[in-house]
Amino acid sequence: MFQLQLMTGVILADDHPGTTRDRASVGALATAPRYADRVLEPVRSSVPHRGLIPLALILIWWLIAPAAAVAQTVLFHDDFEGGFGNWSMDGLWNAASEADPCGLPRAPFPSSANCVWYGVDATCNYERPSGAPSYGYLTLMPYVSLPAADGRAAYLRYWNAIDTEHCCDCYGYDGTNYDISSVEVITDTGTTWQILGLDCNGQQPNSLNWHMGRMDVSAFLGQNIRIRFRLWTLDDNCNFGFGWWIDDVSLQLEAGFAYCESGHIECPCSNGNSHAGNCTGSADAGVGGCWNSTSRQAELSGGGTPHIGADNVRLIVTDMPASTSLLFVQGNADGSGAIFGDGRRCITGGVIRLAFKTASGGQAAYPGPGDQPISVMGALPSTGGTRVYQVYYRDVASFCTAATFNLSNGLRITWTP
Repeated sequence: MFQLQLMTGVILADDHPGTTRDRASVGALATAPRYADRVLEPVRSSVPHRGLIPLALILIWWLIAPAAAVAQTVLFHDDFEGGFGNWSMDGLWNAASEADPCGLPRAPFPSSANCVWYGVDATCNYERPSGAPSYGYLTLMPYVSLPAADGRAAYLRYWNAIDTEHCCDCYGYDGTNYDISSVEVITDTGTTWQILGLDCNGQQPNSLNWHMGRMDVSAFLGQNIRIRFRLWTLDDNCNFGFGWWIDDVSLQLEAGFAYCESGHIECPCSNGNSHAGNCTGSADAGVGGCWNSTSRQAELSGGGTPHIGADNVRLIVTDMPASTSLLFVQGNADGSGAIFGDGRRCITGGVIRLAFKTASGGQAAYPGPGDQPISVMGALPSTGGTRVYQVYYRDVASFCTAATFNLSNGLRITWTP
């Protein structure tokens, strides 16, 4: 019944398709100036007060009110607006500004006027004047302390734009010498940098525009880490792209683990990552569900701490059509990823509809003001358990299949008492 209602639009009203220039970095909403207007603010009542609220009612509300839903816990954030002192740069990595000749085509930057890029100012590409191969590292110098594991995920997030030779096709190790653009990590007790994954072109829509990259660093919880971005051309061929641009780097704790993302599954009409089998760990392809009509991938993430007794978890979805209608749902287990509309259905078992919402600027959150906590609407037992979440949303623009809806990635949350 629910599938029929979604497909016929009985429950979800038609949206007004639109596009968003850039998507809000969930972990940086509170700190990035250009994202400040995209924070979901509490709704303020327009009804005037008709006298003082009795103290007894205030005390009753205080005792029974759920914990306020919160965003992710940011452990480190740098948008390069305060300088570049946290980083070392070698090779062709250097500071960039929106006012620079090379920076102007990339403007607006995700936050204000500064970022870092791998390239040559004189030519606005990453071809060395000598024509020789190049490599370089953008390295975070201070260690960031990750807390002990408590059921939450730890993610590295960053905005980037990239135009390099297709590293996804071979990872640089099959003799064809394509560029490698990797994200790496080291602990304060380690001696070797470990590759978290790649961020590369992958011949995807809008790969030349700013988009979110994300790497899972949960395996390093309880340790101190540094991260770095590496670009290695391997040869002197095809280095005429505009290189790799990085902004708004953050390390943060999130309420759940993302899965069923288009970088790791095949989407309808190949509208996800056609290199999914060759780009293990690729952040460029892997953030969000299948591509939608705005050339974006709706990403579902979570903030807060998933404790039944103090539930302040908030689900946040971004990169949908501007004012679309949507539905937050909960399931008991990962789905098979079966094709469903223009996306993949990633949850199964006892599916519960949590809340209908209307997006603002392509994003929405649950719970909002006046909403019941997730653990209440999802009927979670007091002992906790693992539940999975996904967002179904309308996308009526002609894009992929004849369907008029799409889905986000899945999000797996383990609840404790």
